Amino acid sequence: MDQPVLPMPPGIAVDQADTELRITRRWNRGMGAAMLAFAVFWDGFLVFWYSMVVTMHAPVFFALFPLLHVAVGAVITYSGLANVLNATTLAVSHGTFTITHAPIPWRAPTPFHTWELQQLYTKQHVSHGKNSTTTTYSLDAVMQDGRTRRLVSGLESADQGRFLEQRLEQYIGIIDSNVIGEVKG
Repeated sequence: MDQPVLPMPPGIAVDQADTELRITRRWNRGMGAAMLAFAVFWDGFLVFWYSMVVTMHAPVFFALFPLLHVAVGAVITYSGLANVLNATTLAVSHGTFTITHAPIPWRAPTPFHTWELQQLYTKQHVSHGKNSTTTTYSLDAVMQDGRTRRLVSGLESADQGRFLEQRLEQYIGIIDSNVIGEVKG
């Protein structure tokens, strides 16, 4: 029995031609904006710190002490920019599955052949913090050799994952079946 066609969730665009399917998903711009706002204060304090070190001719220790904080600031700033600007594109063309993140470079899985795929599924991830719980989703794959592969992470809703799963499986010709641990819907 065929599944009902899922509506396209916000933040996703589909471009399908005879020989290629391209699905593009914008990253979490709200999260990126929050990270960049925090980075302004974090990095601003470090600029203030180093300007004081230079103007006061402080010992080298005072320049070396916050280096870990500089690294954290760089990571927060880079991640914030990526969340604000990036989109992930999943492309299937001539039997090859490719995932890219742009315009800010970000690690992506290596391309693979569609015949290597056995099943796609959406998985839920819950992170418990001190004062909150965060839920995100990912699109994962079961490969023909039995290994699992994370294809896309950081999805804001299960609907995004299920939509990606359904469109890709239909295009590639994978018959949907249950996977242990997948989000039901």
